[in-house]
Amino acid sequence: MDASENDLRDAYRSAAKRPPGPCPDAATLAAFAGAGESPLDEALRGNIVDHLARCTNCAVEVKTLLELREVIDAAVHAPAPNDIADDDPAPLRWLTAWARWRSNPARAVPLMILVLACVFGVSFIVWRSSQLAAIPDDRDRSASAWTIDSVPSDRAVLASAPARLEWSSSTSAENYRVMLFDAESTVIWESPVLTTPFVDLPVDVRQRLPVGGPVFWRVVAVSGIDRRESSLHRFTISPSAAPTS
Repeated sequence: MDASENDLRDAYRSAAKRPPGPCPDAATLAAFAGAGESPLDEALRGNIVDHLARCTNCAVEVKTLLELREVIDAAVHAPAPNDIADDDPAPLRWLTAWARWRSNPARAVPLMILVLACVFGVSFIVWRSSQLAAIPDDRDRSASAWTIDSVPSDRAVLASAPARLEWSSSTSAENYRVMLFDAESTVIWESPVLTTPFVDLPVDVRQRLPVGGPVFWRVVAVSGIDRRESSLHRFTISPSAAPTS
């Protein structure tokens, strides 16, 4: 038997404060509203009506349950609340499951925390993926690198540190920069802005070049806001080379 409109009207008229003692759990209120697994006996229904007359919070919850019942009944042909089975319409099963879940905070709170953690975790993964996608990969850059002819030639073994580096010019370049690296990819030197396809290495830079190991260098061609890197070249100074003076 569902709660009558007169019962609810009387309850809301006199709802002013929370009565002493515990409130009915969510499953009991759901059964009172007609969404429980079994009907309530008349004595318990009378006690709940009396409680609703003095407890605003429970009265609001019962009103919400009744409004949900009206929406569900209008959308699906639901069976009697005390005859719910697995093949019953999903919305009615969800309403009953919500009442049972709501009445057990020991399970509800950890589950809510787990759901929120999953949502934040997925959001972070999506955000992180978008950030990484915006970072150009060295392999992508090398695939479209500007190929140059150079002096000294790539992989040359030299008797001494070169005084000048030269490369084939790019007709679209307004200026150039040259960068030298050691085997650990640490920058040894970076040239000032150049307008010619060559650069003379300062004496102090030549003296700092590693001997016996590879020295890598690359040209960066700049045209307006466009920046184009050359392929990576290298040379090796022979260990028998005399110090540069």
